[in-house]
Amino acid sequence: MSPDGRAATVAVGSGIGVTPEGWVDDEAAVGTIVDALGAVITRMRERIEATGEPDPVSQDIFIQVTADLEKHHWMFQAENG
Repeated sequence: MSPDGRAATVAVGSGIGVTPEGWVDDEAAVGTIVDALGAVITRMRERIEATGEPDPVSQDIFIQVTADLEKHHWMFQAENG
């Protein structure tokens, strides 16, 4: 099966909520980023678990990427403290 990398296809299957249109106040914008990062982190943790046995090299990459995402997630959460 050929992957469909078109932006619209990727966006629909991303698991990330839709960003509101128009002007958004700073607290809501930060909240949107926090929610999006949380969704991506959840999906990454699933991939970490799934690759542990069959592909530990990919699992290590997923762990490294997830660590960075979690750092940024924490930093954005602190913004809205």
